[in-house]
Amino acid sequence: MSSPVETANADQSVEQFLHDVLVHRRHSALPVLNDHEQLRGQATLHRLRAVPSEVRRETTLRQVACPWTRSRQPSPGSPSRPCCPA
Repeated sequence: MSSPVETANADQSVEQFLHDVLVHRRHSALPVLNDHEQLRGQATLHRLRAVPSEVRRETTLRQVACPWTRSRQPSPGSPSRPCCPA
C-alpha cells in the first residue's frame, strides 16, 4: 500500500483520470473521495475501461466508481472479497 494513500476526486472525469493519473500509477484501483475528503467509492481500472471512449470526458468518477457502503468494510478475521463484482 502506498503511503500516503493515493486517492481520486469524485468530480474528476474518467478521461482525465485515465490519462493523467492511472497510467502513471501502478494501481488497478484507487479510493474516490468527495470535496469533504469522505470516501465515496473505489475507481477500478476494469470499471473505467468499460466506459465508452466517446463519453469519458463528461462521465465523472462519482458516476462509475464502485459505491462504498458500511457493509463492504472488512472486519477483523473476515475473508477478503472484491469491492465490485465484475
